[in-house]
Amino acid sequence: MHNVLFWDYKNDTFITPKELNSWLDRLEAKYHILDKDDKENLTTHRIRHYTITHWAELGIPKRVIQYLAGHIEGSYITDDVYIDTSFDFVKDTLCKIS
Repeated sequence: MHNVLFWDYKNDTFITPKELNSWLDRLEAKYHILDKDDKENLTTHRIRHYTITHWAELGIPKRVIQYLAGHIEGSYITDDVYIDTSFDFVKDTLCKIS
């Protein structure tokens, strides 16, 4: 297997989600990526939430986001579960109004 994103060439096997999340835990412990008040761990799923939220804040059409995320077009899951409005986005949007 060559040029596979999640492949452990040394052990000739796929890198598991558990191994990826363990690596993210070590990164968080070393670099403090999340806010101090954040109660959640840095995981691959958390990064998925951040990415989908960022796409929404950039104004990418919901149909495109659903396609990229692998959600069924018109699915409630994209808006109701994955898109979290960030405080910075709200603040920037309010500044545009005034």
